[in-house]
Amino acid sequence: MNFNYQNRSNNPFGGILSLVFLVVMIIGLFYLFSAFTKFLYWASPVLIIATLVIRYQVVVNYMKQLAGLLKSMPLLGVGAILLTFLLYPFVALHLFLKALRKPIPESERRAQNPFFFGPPKEKPEEDVFTEFEDLTEPEPRTKKEESDDDYDQFFEL
Repeated sequence: MNFNYQNRSNNPFGGILSLVFLVVMIIGLFYLFSAFTKFLYWASPVLIIATLVIRYQVVVNYMKQLAGLLKSMPLLGVGAILLTFLLYPFVALHLFLKALRKPIPESERRAQNPFFFGPPKEKPEEDVFTEFEDLTEPEPRTKKEESDDDYDQFFEL
């Protein structure tokens, strides 16, 4: 089989048109993103109020997280707070979507992955040893009897 992948088009603008199409797509995505951002700027107060009505703990936990970050790593905490104020429409959307998500009960979380959420609540008894059965060691290998075959010499080290 002979596969011929040569492009024998006589169109001199074939490569240029694809670049123009790429630039038009990038510009279109930019305007789409900017329109979405403008919409979020107008909708973010409504999203924050809706988040507070649905589950106010989401906002409280976010503020606690920022405060904890400010205490443990001050520079990173200040940066996170500045980004929260600069990108508040996206933060409001994130908190709103987080409030809409159904919370998973702790029993189900522990059933899914018992060690991800910390050690189990029940503490094991101390000074309790597990009984193991004693294993006998295998007998060491001994050299085989010497044979007159020349074939065995290929396997000796």
